Amino acid sequence: MSKLSILKDRIKENFMKNKVLLIVFSVIWIGTIVLTLSFYDSSLGKEPVGGQDYSHTYRLYNNRKLVQTIPTVDGSKAISIKYATYIRNNKGNVYVKAVGSDTNNVYLDTKTNVKSMQDNAYVTYSLDNALDSNVDKHIIVTLTSDSKFESCAGVYYSFDSFFEDSEMLFNEYQMTGESAIKFLIDNDTYTAFYKGVITAVIISFSLLILILLLLDPKEEKMFTCMILVFGLVFACIMSPGAIPDENNHYETALQVSNLMMHGYDNNKDIDKAYINYDSFGSFINVSYSYNRFMRDMNKPLILKGKIYEIEEKDKYLFRYNYVIQFIPQAAGISLARLFGVNMLRTYYAGRVFNLLFYALCVYIAIKNTPVHKRLFGVLSMLPIFIQQAASMSYDCFIFGLTFISISFFMKWKFGSEQISNKDIAIVFFVNLALAPAKIVYGFFALLFWLVPAEKFGNKKRKTISLLIITCPTIFIILQNIWFRIQPFVEDFLDQFKVYAETILREDSGYEHNGGYTYSTTFILQHPIQTISIILRTVRFWLSTWFYQSLGKALAGVTLILPMTYVRIILIFIGLVALRKENYTMTWPVRGAFSLVCLGVAFFIILGMLYGWTLTTDTMIQGIQGRYFCPLLPYFFSMFNNKKIQIPEKIDKYVIYAYILFMFEIIVYVLSYTFVN
Repeated sequence: MSKLSILKDRIKENFMKNKVLLIVFSVIWIGTIVLTLSFYDSSLGKEPVGGQDYSHTYRLYNNRKLVQTIPTVDGSKAISIKYATYIRNNKGNVYVKAVGSDTNNVYLDTKTNVKSMQDNAYVTYSLDNALDSNVDKHIIVTLTSDSKFESCAGVYYSFDSFFEDSEMLFNEYQMTGESAIKFLIDNDTYTAFYKGVITAVIISFSLLILILLLLDPKEEKMFTCMILVFGLVFACIMSPGAIPDENNHYETALQVSNLMMHGYDNNKDIDKAYINYDSFGSFINVSYSYNRFMRDMNKPLILKGKIYEIEEKDKYLFRYNYVIQFIPQAAGISLARLFGVNMLRTYYAGRVFNLLFYALCVYIAIKNTPVHKRLFGVLSMLPIFIQQAASMSYDCFIFGLTFISISFFMKWKFGSEQISNKDIAIVFFVNLALAPAKIVYGFFALLFWLVPAEKFGNKKRKTISLLIITCPTIFIILQNIWFRIQPFVEDFLDQFKVYAETILREDSGYEHNGGYTYSTTFILQHPIQTISIILRTVRFWLSTWFYQSLGKALAGVTLILPMTYVRIILIFIGLVALRKENYTMTWPVRGAFSLVCLGVAFFIILGMLYGWTLTTDTMIQGIQGRYFCPLLPYFFSMFNNKKIQIPEKIDKYVIYAYILFMFEIIVYVLSYTFVN
């Protein structure tokens, strides 16, 4: 029997088995599409007209009133107002009313629960009628709130006036500037982009659902397909440059691409045509990037022969960069340059190859692990993982190798097979690549010492194998420790000399933002104060880091998903983490996972104290939740137990529901971006 005949029989069999589910899910899928697009219709495909930069807020509480009079923008069917929330326990409502200045027509009269607002984000309101300057030359927007001071929201405003002939009153007093209100009007370019993306998403998601129902693929193939579909969409809707440090990573990948194509001698030759960041977002998803996508994606590459040296980094590429983690992006960039495509396509080629590398890593991980396949699959598809994988960021490299590392640990510890030389070689090279990328993640290799000796055949083979596997981690850790404490040790041994100025002074760390960071010497000489700073930071930021690691804050920690979405993510993770597995995680393994997670988290925090926090700061700066993402597979696998178990029969429903949920997130990102 041919493979095609076998495939047809398989599809027919699965169709008969799942035809009721197929019909039911198709109805739910169509309903989800209609309801979601209807809910966000007021912002999708619209162009924002209004101010961009707002840094101050008026707090709305105890019925304080802000009145903003703005010239009418013809054709506006919605307005967006940017709010700020001050504490996590938000209560009360904000009341919004918009009337015409000439006719007193009520265009908007509604309220918004403060708890539903996202800090530093716009809320969009549909107007009852489209605005027409011939009818009303201005609209008057009134904002009040019944919140108390301790649970209030605020409205961003600017001292500069974006709209001429505007006026702002706060509690009857005239103020300079205007509040952060944007008009939304139809834009043919954005509408074309939105309709194109949504059509592609609906078709690809529908095909994905059919593949899962009719082919019933193995977990590694299923999750790889889902990652590729979600990732390609994210690569499209996340505007270039919006991901943290993405343009810097692109420039480094360009230099690595030069090494691939020309060799080191020509590494500094970067044509300016490849470094055109016009309309790119800077740590924020912006609608004008979509405009460039539509305008420039198919334009020919025009090289003007101008060579650009990227901040002299070309001379020190190997000194200041671990280039291995940029190879996936550089491969895509090199291929694009060989075909002579423009800068925008070159940028996206780097993103796509990064995504392909990540998908391959997840495929290898899920194929090899005998347990927690669904858990690792769902974690690998969290919004923050997909965003980083579909960008130029080297986080993709770290996340992918982390999944491979823990999958082989699970295979060696809980699988039934003997450990082969091939497996040892794979784990060695994974750790060799992972440890230099971010030293703290090298600690994962130490967990392999928990694997029993009988899996290796004897104790001697285990010792030799694990010394080989962990030597990159141990070497890099010792090297970094010595680098940090060398000045302190040398000074301690030299008892008869005065401290060198570079060691003694309190600001002897790195120069950063006009000051100096905490130094190693400070940490060693003031351990109690250092611990106090760490505890204060953790107490204030821990929940924020945790939610960010799940994807609450996308782009440059500026695109904030609703808290409801984060809770849904936790439900998905809980369902697969507690899924019935054919093994029992022993307490020594749980303890080791806990220690490694705590240790890695501690060194992440300590590293940001040393390299990012000024001596004038009382809390550690610069830590983002995505730094803790590699810990999630270890952290959530510890929750599996024999007392609370989710039956395997709900697996397919969890996956289908996650597809619907990802559609919601994609539409939310589009809605957010069109307003910004």
